[in-house]
Amino acid sequence: MKKKLLLIASVVGLLAALFAACHENGKKRIPLRQLPTGGVEPITIPIDMNTNDTTHVLPFDSLFEVVSAVRLEMTDDNPIGLIGDVVFAKGNIVVADYERAKSITVYDWDGHYLNSISGVGQGPREYVYTRYISTTPDGSFVTITDPQKLMTFDVDGSFIGSVKLPFWNFGTEWLGGETYVQTRSSGLDIGKEGYRPCIVASTPDGDIRFSGIPTDQTEKFNWSFMYYFRKFHQQLFYMPAFNDTIFTIDAKGVTPCYYLDIKRNGTITAEDKVDNDTFREKLKSLSAYFNDDFIDCKDYVLLSLSESEVKWNRFAIYAKDRKETFYCTGRFFKDGRYRFICNLYNSAQWFYYKDNIFGIAVPAYDVLFYKQEMYALCQSDEKLKAEIDRLFDGLTEEDNPVLFFYRIKV
Repeated sequence: MKKKLLLIASVVGLLAALFAACHENGKKRIPLRQLPTGGVEPITIPIDMNTNDTTHVLPFDSLFEVVSAVRLEMTDDNPIGLIGDVVFAKGNIVVADYERAKSITVYDWDGHYLNSISGVGQGPREYVYTRYISTTPDGSFVTITDPQKLMTFDVDGSFIGSVKLPFWNFGTEWLGGETYVQTRSSGLDIGKEGYRPCIVASTPDGDIRFSGIPTDQTEKFNWSFMYYFRKFHQQLFYMPAFNDTIFTIDAKGVTPCYYLDIKRNGTITAEDKVDNDTFREKLKSLSAYFNDDFIDCKDYVLLSLSESEVKWNRFAIYAKDRKETFYCTGRFFKDGRYRFICNLYNSAQWFYYKDNIFGIAVPAYDVLFYKQEMYALCQSDEKLKAEIDRLFDGLTEEDNPVLFFYRIKV
């Protein structure tokens, strides 16, 4: 299943006037490679998942190294189901659970539970949505998106303040001054008939600074991307659903950043999106497409891709300085902790830490499922066996997730 999203998710210009001109009737689209005047040409990342070049197709231990595994302490106050997001503030780990307690909890680097941040509810300091959290530009405070407000808290749970927003959204980021950017995959209702953009930057009183990327969703077609914004080293990224372009967003507008030049058989067009069933069949016919996750590291871009003939999500690593793309050989590794990089489960969440280090949040029951395999792989390595012993010591299926940290080293 692959898709080279044709540009129905358009490249959006940098100025509010240009956005209005391009989308006034809600039907115009700027083709993917036809950038507006003054636009920025994205970095092209070549991707060929079927290459047999052994220089670029490497085993896991040539691409990554395991940094650590952190078990999040389980208490009566902080049960976690599925993790929606992980951020780091003031040297602590902040976790958003969107399934079980629907809570936001804080841990130290040994995984000890410290406190919760507010709670679920309809109050002025409460939230109903725990899929996306972020930090302020200096990394000191945690920001929490609620459908129509953005709240800021200290990591100890102290309330700092909130801003009421004009549009119902599922992700919000402050762009500086009085400008906040909001996103929603089904589009934001800004009062223009026939035009529901996925991205709107505005002031709290509704003065729109720019908007763009009209939604593809209709009553019959509602497939979307599970991630809204992605924020790495304080740079905000946006990925339209089933697209090959990754954008950056700042106070000036939306700019194409990476174009994924995926070698595959076919593309996705507007006609494929008439309804969910038609689109599902279209994806089955494609050899590869991007609708998963990515992490922008200091020296690399890590991309998870979907393939119709592969039962697990493979990935590509783009080395920025060398302008080369590397791939994994398959699920072959000497250390069982590499398994979770495969993003085999919808329940495994990627997150960025710093430099070239990223992490994956894995439910305890998934970790335990591979306990026997992990021990079998480390029989001849006493140091590794001791680390595996510590990982599984007292771990149960009901425990909180485990955070695995990896460094890209290709």
